[in-house]
Parts: sequence; structure tokens; C-alpha cells
Amino acid sequence: MGAINKIGEELAWHIPDDGEDREMGLLHERDITPTKNMSAGSVRIPVGRKQSKLSVHECEEIYLVHRGKARFFLNDDQHDVDEGSSIYIAPGTRHRAENIGDEDLILYWVNSPPVFGDIEGYKEVVQNWNQVR
Repeated sequence: MGAINKIGEELAWHIPDDGEDREMGLLHERDITPTKNMSAGSVRIPVGRKQSKLSVHECEEIYLVHRGKARFFLNDDQHDVDEGSSIYIAPGTRHRAENIGDEDLILYWVNSPPVFGDIEGYKEVVQNWNQVR
């Protein structure tokens, strides 16, 4: 992987045992691409499914709805968004996404600094996931 990568062709993992059937991909991560202070990737959430828990990071995060319709939960607020919408997640904000459309929801995300922590930190996160690409 290099400076130019494509959603659907990135390193990706199916997340087992969470009842969600979602997929997480890495497009840019300092271990595998030339990035230094950010990471980026994609999330695929099937119709009618949602991320099971509210995530919280100590980094800034931006999601972009690449395809589909989503409901974003940000702390105690809900926001319905569609293709082309961007969502800013401030450090410490509890958040998750739900697919409210009739096709797979594809989200593009960027974190700064990288949410995976230390160099090769993403390997610990995905160690029990099933790599699909």
C-alpha cells in the first residue's frame, strides 16, 4: 500500500462475534503507508445493522458517508445523514453509526493522531478478526 489506495481494495477484516457482520478496512496507517500523524480507513455496515457499542477515542475523527444513509449517535444526540455528509467527532465523544438505508453503508474515516496508538498497534486490534483482503 502506498500514497494512493482505494476503498474496496484496502487491507480489510470482517469483525466476528459482534452480531453486526461489519467490515473494517485500513487505507492509510503509518505502518503500511507514508502517513505519520493520521490513519484512515473504511467501515462497511450492512442494511439494518449498527456498530454495537459507543466508541470513544482521544483523537479527532472525521467520518464521510461514501455510500448509503446513516444515523450517527454523538453522545446523547442523533443525526441522520446521507452520501457526501461529513461528521466531526471531537476527542472524548461517544459515537457510533447505524445503517438506516436500503444498501450497505460505506463510511470513510480519518483519525489524527492515529487511533491505534503505537507503531503496529492496529495488529492488536485486528488479531481476532478475519482478514478478507
